[in-house]
Amino acid sequence: MVSRQQHRALEEGEPVFCAGDKADKFYILASGSLVVVEPPAEGAAGLEAHGGDTADASPSLASRRSSGNLPLGRIRAREGFGEMALLSKREVRSKTVRCASPRCEIVEIAGDDFCRLIAKSSVVRESFEWLSERRKRANESSGQTRVVRGQTVVRRRSSREPGQS
Repeated sequence: MVSRQQHRALEEGEPVFCAGDKADKFYILASGSLVVVEPPAEGAAGLEAHGGDTADASPSLASRRSSGNLPLGRIRAREGFGEMALLSKREVRSKTVRCASPRCEIVEIAGDDFCRLIAKSSVVRESFEWLSERRKRANESSGQTRVVRGQTVVRRRSSREPGQS
């Protein structure tokens, strides 16, 4: 079924993909570990654009957000990733994924092959939809990201609930 796959080796810090890259592949991490980070341009700018500010954030946290080094999660060997953009038919990636170990090996599967697979099997499709929704909820509940008009933005954690002063 999966005819177009490639193996790729990465060194520590090297990106699998960056926010804004074309979303045309599904990936499986064969070995090593990866880190998912906020895109550099969305850091502090995203906060300011949507009513937040970085004035009361610690300098290191604000700096890490604006430099794209705020880790959102890890991907371990034998885990698949990249399905969220394919399932939602987004054209570009919303996060950056980098090699977090001395060396990683990934398997890249063409996006149209992935989409054909999920179209042929409701079990596979439902499994990926469940995983994608779970990841989306985890991202949102972390208080670090939210989606506004199709764009992922960093959000400052606040002890106040919306509407409180």
